Amino acid sequence: MIIKGYQDWLSLNEEKDSGYYTYNHPSVAGSIYRKLKTGNWQVLRPGMSTFQNLTAGDVAKRIENLESRAVDRPLRLLFVGDSNTASTTGGMYYGWWINNILNESSLFSFSAKNRVEIERLAKHGEATQWMIDNLTTKLASVQKGFYDIITILGGSNDIWGGNSDFEKVKTNIKKLVKLAEDHGATAVVVSPPSKLFYTPRGESKEGDQKLDELKKLVDWEKATYPGRFIDFNLITSPEGGATAGDFEADKRHLKPEPKHKELAEKWIEIIYWGTGPV
Repeated sequence: MIIKGYQDWLSLNEEKDSGYYTYNHPSVAGSIYRKLKTGNWQVLRPGMSTFQNLTAGDVAKRIENLESRAVDRPLRLLFVGDSNTASTTGGMYYGWWINNILNESSLFSFSAKNRVEIERLAKHGEATQWMIDNLTTKLASVQKGFYDIITILGGSNDIWGGNSDFEKVKTNIKKLVKLAEDHGATAVVVSPPSKLFYTPRGESKEGDQKLDELKKLVDWEKATYPGRFIDFNLITSPEGGATAGDFEADKRHLKPEPKHKELAEKWIEIIYWGTGPV
């Protein structure tokens, strides 16, 4: 069970002389948490020079979320999307990175390569209606509750294909989330990546309109699905530190590193741990 693995690892790493316990965040982001013998918790995040105090509520909520999803089998993850999920060099899309990071992590005490199992339902060039049709079929083929977490990333092809505006995409995202929830899974929504390198702002009126529609979608997803939304649009924008070199030659699709990997780390931080970084 996830929480049991956490407790086992923690007990094995008690540092009696130092006066605290330590454990590593299961992501290459490298955060380190420690529990002082006073009962207080602290965290050292990448780029920080000293440990930062955490509130008891933060820590309790984190552990509560771990306990609530503790299972005696791998978590089954389904990733639904378009080419951002289906087509990356070597198949190393963000779901691949999630699988790689969690199944290689030494945080938990049970045997390797059994923390998560991943599947993807995605196709290059498809819009959200394709996702609805195929997710409906997919979920009908398995027992209810088979998937624990279903992650949805779509909307780019709706808007850039000229077939849909924000309102239509919003309706379809809501349908996808409902399909996942009716199945008994946690629905996670990931925003489409930035298009600023493919369609620079101010280059054309049509391009600016599409960028506006995409922004509406991202803002709506963020407001509607707090706690289970990941802003891939920000991660892949200049504001999020992205450069043209992070994209393939078409300026539309991301290379596996660093941005798909960064998205995976953020997914682990927010979704797997439950409430985002404490």
